[in-house]
Formats: sequence, C-alpha cells, structure tokens
Amino acid sequence: MNKSNIFKGVKYFFTADKEELKQCLKDGGAMREFYISDLVTHVISDSCDFPQLHQVVESKIPIVTTNWVHMSVKCGTMLPTKPFSPMGDGLFQNMVFCPSQIPVKDREILLAMIVYHGGVYKINLTKDCTHLVVGQPYGRKYDFALKHAQLKIVTVEWIIDCSKEERLLPEEEYAPIPSLQYSRSSVVLDGNRECLEKVDDNSEKAVPEKLLEGCVIFFSGYEDRLQPLVYQVWKDVIRKACGEIEETYSDKVTHFICLHQQVPFFKKALADKKKIATAYWLNDILVAKTFFPPNTPLHLPSPFTEVIADIQNSLITVSGYNGHERLLVKHMINFLGAHYTGHMTRSHTHLICKTPAGEKFKKAVEWQIPVISASWLGDMLQTGQSFPTNAKSKYTALGLSDELLINQTFSSHITDAWSKDYQEEKTQNLNQPEEKIRKLETSSGVKRVLFTGLTGNIVYRLRQNVQKMNGELAHGVNDCTHLVAPKITRTVKFLSAVSICKFLVAPAWVDDSFEAQKFLDEAPYTLVDPESEELFGFKLKRSLQRAQTRQVCKGLHFHVTPSILPAPNAMREIIECAGGKMSEINTLKDIHTIFVANCLQDRTHNSYLVSCMDDKEFWSELSNNGYDVYNVELILSGVMKQELEWNLHHL
Repeated sequence: MNKSNIFKGVKYFFTADKEELKQCLKDGGAMREFYISDLVTHVISDSCDFPQLHQVVESKIPIVTTNWVHMSVKCGTMLPTKPFSPMGDGLFQNMVFCPSQIPVKDREILLAMIVYHGGVYKINLTKDCTHLVVGQPYGRKYDFALKHAQLKIVTVEWIIDCSKEERLLPEEEYAPIPSLQYSRSSVVLDGNRECLEKVDDNSEKAVPEKLLEGCVIFFSGYEDRLQPLVYQVWKDVIRKACGEIEETYSDKVTHFICLHQQVPFFKKALADKKKIATAYWLNDILVAKTFFPPNTPLHLPSPFTEVIADIQNSLITVSGYNGHERLLVKHMINFLGAHYTGHMTRSHTHLICKTPAGEKFKKAVEWQIPVISASWLGDMLQTGQSFPTNAKSKYTALGLSDELLINQTFSSHITDAWSKDYQEEKTQNLNQPEEKIRKLETSSGVKRVLFTGLTGNIVYRLRQNVQKMNGELAHGVNDCTHLVAPKITRTVKFLSAVSICKFLVAPAWVDDSFEAQKFLDEAPYTLVDPESEELFGFKLKRSLQRAQTRQVCKGLHFHVTPSILPAPNAMREIIECAGGKMSEINTLKDIHTIFVANCLQDRTHNSYLVSCMDDKEFWSELSNNGYDVYNVELILSGVMKQELEWNLHHL
C-alpha cells in the first residue's frame, strides 16, 4: 500500500490539536471532522476524559490513541484499532514486557502481539516491567528476575496461548524450562526455584526444621554441573532441615541423590540398598514441606546418559493438565529431549492429553496426531527407550489416576528400598516367573563358562582347561558367568548372553589363564569383532554397558505366532534373558483370548505381537483394526543393540 494513502477514507475527530499528528494524517489521505457525527470513522484521543465520550460510545465509533497514527505510519499500513484503544480493556493492559534470549525476528512478532493486546514492550529491563519473556532461562535479565518475585518470568508460549484463548492464563504454568543440555544437569532446580529463594531469604521459615532428620545425603553427578552458588544453596537447605551431607560415599549414607544410573557409586548404592532418588525429588519434598518417597518418574535417575534418538525430533503439546501436573508433564517432555509448545499445529507429532475433550483433542483426532497419556513419557524416562503409540497401545487409555506415577514394573530395583519403610503395596504380579539375573560370579567366586561358535576339538580342550583351574562348565546361558566365542554370532546362546552375561571373551582368555594357572582379568580378552559389528550395525561394548544398567525387554510382554524363526522355544530364551515375558499364539482364537485380552487387562506390561508373513492369517484383521505387528528382527536386533527399534520392524 502507498504510504501516502494509508489513511484514505479515514474521517477523524481530534480531542486535542497536535500539528505534527494532523500533518501525518493529512499526508496519509485522512480528513478531519470537527463534530461527532455519522461521518466520523475514528476518534483520536490518548484518554477517555473528553466531553463527547458518551456520544462516541453510543455511536460505536472506535477510539484510538495517537500511537495508532505513529505505528500505522511506521508499518506503512493502517493498523487495527482494537490494540490502540485507551479504554483500558486490552488483554495485556497495564503490563510491561521485556524480552530475553529471543531472536530478533521473533522479537518483532512478540512486539506485535503485545502491542495488539494493549501491552507495553521494552527492550531494556526497567523497574516498571511486569513480565520477562524468555527464550532460554539464562543471562543477566533472567538472573535479575529470579531475585525479584514481583517480576513474572514466562515463556513466549504464554503470550501466544493468552492471545489465542483471549484470556490471561496462569503465569506459573509457563515458567521457563531449561534447554536439554541444561535440563540434564539441573532442570530439577529451576522447576521449583521458589523454595530455594525462600530458604535463601528467610531460612528459618522455609522448611520444617526436622524435615530431613536422619537423612545422610550423598550427591553424585550434580556437583560438577551446577553453579557453585546453586549447589551451596542446596547444601544450606539440607542442613537447615537437619539433614547431613557426605562428601564421599560411605556406609553412613542413607540417601543417594543422582541424575542418572551411570554416575559413580550408583551400583554400589543399589547393592547397599540405599534410598536412591534425584534432586527433583529432594526439591519437591522441600517445596511441599513434607517427607514422602519418590512417586513420579522424574524422582528416579534415568538409566542412560544419552538422549532417546527417536524422541529428539518430536514436537509435543499437552491438554487438560493444570498447575503442578502441567509443569510435571512439561519437565518430562523437556528432559527426554523433545520439543514442547503451548499451542498445536498439524506438524505436531504427539498430544499428551488427560481427558478426551477440548479443542486440542478435537484437532488432534482430525489431523490424526497420536493422542496419548503422560504414562508414555514416564515409561521412557524410566527405561531410556522409546515406545510405539499406535491406536491400540496402552498409552491411548486417558484419564487414569496413575499416569504420572512411577511404573513399578520398570523401577522396582530402585523403589524396593523405599517400599520397606513405607509398606506400600507392590504393584508387580506375584505370580510372575522369577527374572533371569546377570551372573557376575557364583557365591563362591567360581567361574562358570559356556562356549558358542567353536568346533568340537577346540571346545573339548577349553573345557578341560577350565575344569583343571577349578572352574565349572555352565549348563546354559542363565547359569554362566562367562561366554567364550571366537566372534560375534546370532546364535541363541550369544543373543541371550548379551543381555545376561557380564563377560563375553575370546578363547585366548581360557588358554592364557591355563598357562598362568589362574583365571586372568577379563578386560584384555573382551570379544573384539569390528567386521561383525559393522555388519549388524552396533557396538558390543555399548550393548554390554546398557545391559548391565537395565534389561532391554523388562516390563514388555511379547506374544509370538508358531511359524517364527528362531522357533518360539528359542525365542523364549532370548526374551526372558532380556527381562521380558513371552506367550505363544498357536491358533487364530488365541489372538483374541490371549493377546487382545492381555493388552486390555495387563497394564503392568506393554504387550506386543511378533509374527511373520507365513502367519499373516493370524494378524491381518488386527493390523486393519489399528494394532501394530512386528517381525522377529525387532527382538533379535534389539537384544544385540540393547535398544528396540520399533519403527524399523513393522510387518
């Protein structure tokens, strides 16, 4: 539009003479009216204090401030009148916003939204600012805002969502969440900074004096990642609540606080039956001023340090959660490495929904975006691996009361130490077969050795050597401490051993040990086979490390059809060594009476159907009805890599 005509058709009434403004309007093609009449299209006034106000309101003539003229000229087009009303009814009226860590292009959009709804936008943080809008929670402005409770800190999503819903939403639900790198170290501290501020400012009233009495706390994995000042505040809080802090791990420690299960002393703390939790749990009990055991997945350390690859590109929004629940879901999304937004578009990959209602739910159904419960996030936090969200998965059940709670199936090894004190009911099925456990050593320290992939003469010699050194020959994978193999193979023994056997060594370990007349350290003899690793697309060292942290199939129930290869009996060994359950499907009727029934009834496990094209008659109807069906490679490749790749192995 030509700037000389931006006010063409405007007939304005001025409540005060301002020559510069009149010239701008005249240059833009506007005409001045000296009386209120039907001809007037705009009344220009910086206040509502003028004699003709009642007449103007009755005539429904828009009233705009002088800023409407200036901004229209600056933008080169006549702007809407609503944002420039002096009537004081703008959404952000009497609010002053300052941006921090927001790209320049995004700032322009932010400015437009704020001004449109009657707010004031300032680049510099001044004492009259009411809100700091942050892209990332760091920097001088952010640090200043943390120290001044009257200054609200919100994300850009708060501006967007308020504008869309045309109402002011609770600022606390849009508290900034740190970026992934930051969150892996201290998201737990930022989420509830209120407690830390209160302790720092008025420590005597912040937490009950004896809240942590009897607790001897050891931090692992936090001290080097937190800013010294923040870490010192935590120490002060703990001591003021009558807790103790140990700088080194010892028998005296009662509570082991860590970020993930790869930190030093985690296995020792687990074996010593220490109470294990994250700083998020510690923060929550300080905020609540009540001591309670961990009850949400963020209260437990994640199994691995790496981010789940399948989730990194996910774009997720939430619906139906309010207050603390909403914050909890947002923190889980962020910790997993996914991207959270307050709004929803067609490009979103998931909607985390509490109840099947609301505008977002309707749009997700229309746009075929998966609608799932927050338990999906919690299960991934506890296992370190992704799970499918097909239409028939357990995550599509909405409105369940336990969706934000710990899934005991995945984390009983940590929560059992807490349960003894609190006498909580165990949610695990007591009739489950005992899990196969990793054989580190026998109680007497005897080595139990198993062989695979070797010829008869070589196996005979190695067996003789093991027995001559007072070692034992294992009866099977579940009974062995060491698997001896010349290379990586996909035998049942090898696939089972990756999950349950700590030591996978080359035959030279037995020969050299026999020559030394004692069993040597295994580390130099760990199986090395780069050609097979390249062929199968994995690293054995990484797989063994992951298997020693958690079993890849724990909490999963696989239902297999009769024609699969390896045969069901062999597949059972592989699955159970990896911590899972297996049921055989032998008839078409079994599909409904066993698999479908289990999907609906057994919520302690995730149930999946594994089959092959020869058994298509078993599952073709299920596939058409929204169930996912997988081939055996999901399990064979999954246990080899110790990571199930659901998206790669559909039938």
